[in-house]
Amino acid sequence: MISELFSNVRDHSKSPIDGFAALQVYAKTNKIQTVISDSGVGIANSLRRVLKERYPEIYQEFKTVNAANDALLIKRVFEQGRISSAKHNPDESRGLGLKRSGDIAAKFNAKIHIRQESFALTLIYSEGKLADHEVSYGLQKLCGSHICFDFSLD
Repeated sequence: MISELFSNVRDHSKSPIDGFAALQVYAKTNKIQTVISDSGVGIANSLRRVLKERYPEIYQEFKTVNAANDALLIKRVFEQGRISSAKHNPDESRGLGLKRSGDIAAKFNAKIHIRQESFALTLIYSEGKLADHEVSYGLQKLCGSHICFDFSLD
């Protein structure tokens, strides 16, 4: 999961500034948190660049550019995958990295927090599946993608 996200930063962020990755154990709360952060274009913006041409049906669903649609687009990618902004996409496995990360989070009933330019999306997994999601809008501008995985050791 972590290496997949490292690859995403390298392949998609388009940032001249190095990204950041960390793994930390919190003994008092019995949790592990993994953080991957970059200052690039953001997941939604990266995908929007190719939606109309490569994924016209998905483009129609999300063609209105706003934070609500961007959050739902990212949620879709974590649930279903199969959307990639990679320049050359002949491999059908492209676009599965975030989905695989979501599948691992589901296996461990984790939470995934995804911060984008002006919103934050939290995916909440329980009993091995996505149980709920929450979105906060109108946040202070923050460039890039910032993804935190919270795993409980209980």
